[in-house]
Amino acid sequence: TDVAHNGKEAVMLFEKLHYGVMVMDLRMPVMDGQNACREIEAYCEEKGWEVPAFIFCAAYKPSPQFKREHIDSEERNRLLTKPFRNDTVVDAVREILAA
Repeated sequence: TDVAHNGKEAVMLFEKLHYGVMVMDLRMPVMDGQNACREIEAYCEEKGWEVPAFIFCAAYKPSPQFKREHIDSEERNRLLTKPFRNDTVVDAVREILAA
């Protein structure tokens, strides 16, 4: 498991390792999870890669536009509201991989 300490690091790790599933906090320093997701999607489009599934973690509701575009309309993506248990994340990853 790789760990990024901010959204910019998450984007850089993805560019190197091209993950199939990313667990991302929506509130991070340097670049938040919403902007990191958008950068990863743009990078995938540029490279012709499949966009990873995202499991977003948040203690607050994301913007309505982001929720509509990245959670409601993307069957593989999930939103986990804090606090949650570790097994909740594991279950979400299993569910995505099984689809």
